[in-house]
Amino acid sequence: MEFWKTFLYLFGAIGVINGIVLSVVLFASKAHKLQNRLLGALILASCIRIGKSIYFFQVGEADKLILQIGLSACIFIGPLAYIYFKSARRKTNTLSKADAAILLLCGLWVLGVGVIYPYREFPEVWNSWGIRTIYGVWLLFTALSLYELRGLFTKAVKERVKLERQDKRLLAILLGYLFITFTYQFALWISGFTYLWGSLIFTSAFYYLIYIELAGLLRQRQRKSGKNALQPEDGKAILEKVEQAMKAQKLYRDPALKLTDLEKATGIKAHLLSRVLNEVYPHGFATYVNEKRVNEAQRMLLEDSKLSLEGIGYEAGFNSKSSFYAAFKKISGCTPAEYKNSLHLS
Repeated sequence: MEFWKTFLYLFGAIGVINGIVLSVVLFASKAHKLQNRLLGALILASCIRIGKSIYFFQVGEADKLILQIGLSACIFIGPLAYIYFKSARRKTNTLSKADAAILLLCGLWVLGVGVIYPYREFPEVWNSWGIRTIYGVWLLFTALSLYELRGLFTKAVKERVKLERQDKRLLAILLGYLFITFTYQFALWISGFTYLWGSLIFTSAFYYLIYIELAGLLRQRQRKSGKNALQPEDGKAILEKVEQAMKAQKLYRDPALKLTDLEKATGIKAHLLSRVLNEVYPHGFATYVNEKRVNEAQRMLLEDSKLSLEGIGYEAGFNSKSSFYAAFKKISGCTPAEYKNSLHLS
């Protein structure tokens, strides 16, 4: 038992150190500034909380100020995760006033409670309603994060669509975050459950994300070099063949359409189709198919189809009302109903 606790301590400590370094890199990054800074802040808050746990485990009796700092960081984890996932999913580049207000309220709570009831003098406050408030906020925004990313689960599980690289990265971050969250939540409510498992999960998730990023960069480099380079004229010819198959056979009307189905229709290997739809198109297979389905739905609306909006969505190839509305708005910039009304006005 002591061996495993020592292992968790060392493994978690390494993850915390690397996490702090990564958060600094993300803050300094010039690409996707808002998303990277939010992710950097989320990792930093998690590192502070996990670092406090590891330090307390090692020394046994830590200074109450350190415990206060570690707990205070927790109140930011849930809100930062929610705002990050929302920003990454919706591809926003500015922090909304509502999101800024959420972070400000968290900061005011930490400052107010910390000044009025410092842990050194009022440990009973922090160990009762203080920690329950903090963990309650964490759990609430975790639920909001799941709701925000529900479309990812629908794509991956229900619709069985192959996720694009950025969606895989987002899902990996979400799963790592969920494991850490529930580890700490269980440790609060279940006697004997050690939250040091959170440090193990944090470090494992951290290295898994690094693996995803490095693997992605390696594949990009391979595609751009030597024999693996896809020539522009070849890519355009393949995309043209895909367009012809889509138009002639209306493949997009199949809700379960996969790359292997497109391979059968065109005679082009699935891995090559994937490369073309990521490099030449270049938004990926799922977006390409959804764009065709939305175009079909727009055509049906233009022809004043007698079908309901939901019926048009199914006819165009979507397997649910929610996926139809989400894809239509993402690609067209308006809902199907708004698009239909605009046709009548014109």
